[in-house]
Amino acid sequence: MLCLKEINPNVKNMKDLDFFMICKRARQITEELRQGAKKPYQQVINVSSGDPQRAGVKPLTFVRQVLSACLYPELLTRGSLPADVRQRAQRILGECVGGSGLTPDKQQWQEKLPFNRKKPGAGPGSCRMGKRRGRGQERRGEERRGERRGEERRGEERGRGGERRGEERRGEERRERRGEERRGGEERRGEERRGMRRGEERRGEERRGEERRGEERRGEERRREERRGEERRGEERRGEERRGNHDPVG
Repeated sequence: MLCLKEINPNVKNMKDLDFFMICKRARQITEELRQGAKKPYQQVINVSSGDPQRAGVKPLTFVRQVLSACLYPELLTRGSLPADVRQRAQRILGECVGGSGLTPDKQQWQEKLPFNRKKPGAGPGSCRMGKRRGRGQERRGEERRGERRGEERRGEERGRGGERRGEERRGEERRERRGEERRGGEERRGEERRGMRRGEERRGEERRGEERRGEERRGEERRREERRGEERRGEERRGEERRGNHDPVG
């Protein structure tokens, strides 16, 4: 199961293409027009798909039909094409060897070659020049292919480096999480120890309060005993005095 932090940032930063944004905006404007919104236009023509016919451009029917007839001359015998199309296609095919647009004229190709020996001033040097030019093109092609391979190799290295940095970042995040959990556990245990100490202190205070109250009660009892003893002794003294006052004189 992937976490949000482990997803490649390029994936998270993906956005819609301009094509989809244009289509979405066109649908919004069309809906606004349908609901009666006032705008300087009454219709939206969406040409973001590359379809010019939707914008009112007429299709190139004539050109398409001529190309079709040149590539497939049997269409000229079926009568499904207009007359002007058939005339244009027959004129083009009449200038082609074999009567087909797929059969090039060898002589025309030879006249277009840059090292043709039949041209005035052409000779063996032209062939060597063409060979040298061909070797130069091959060398440049090899250089371009080497550059592409180098770019691909650098891209692979960058990709591996990104994966390695991602692994290191995820390792750092895991270590940070473990550190936070460890610190949280230590803080929790510290709170528990402090709570136990506070409980011990509270119980000690309660014990000392009980002892103090016990001492006070015992002191009160001793003082009451002493007062009662003094009262008894006072009563005895007063009784002796009364008895002495009532005795006859001898």
